[in-house]
Amino acid sequence: MLQRVSGSLKIIALLAALLLVSACSGRETPVEKSIEAFDDVRAEVRSVIAEPDRAEAIIGLVDELQQSFDQTREIQQRHIKQFIELNRDYNSTPAQFDALIAATNSDIEVSQERTLGINRRLVAMVSAEEWEALNKARSKAFDSTFKTMNGVQE
Repeated sequence: MLQRVSGSLKIIALLAALLLVSACSGRETPVEKSIEAFDDVRAEVRSVIAEPDRAEAIIGLVDELQQSFDQTREIQQRHIKQFIELNRDYNSTPAQFDALIAATNSDIEVSQERTLGINRRLVAMVSAEEWEALNKARSKAFDSTFKTMNGVQE
């Protein structure tokens, strides 16, 4: 059990270190790239969707999706800090680690459901052709956002 927790903590510590390194670099940060990518999705929606009211409704869902990803990133960072604090405390018990792992898993499930719900509403608002036309910008936004959550830097 402790071996599993120790391995998880090493991964979390590595992710935290990568986030710190990326935050200190002089280049555009992964979060800034994610924001820019979502702005590109909004511009692409305005270009692809002919009806202004529907385009604005879709952009509203893109905004919700971006906010959902931002919330997920904040929750993830909070859990990383909590893992690091538990790991530093020599009096931490396996039960405390188990509770934090359970809370982390629960938050992940809530985030996934929230994001999937928004995505389902988005899919329902566009045709297959429009979805395909938005694919490149949408994929770039998702990829950029996932990199912010995983501490990946280009």
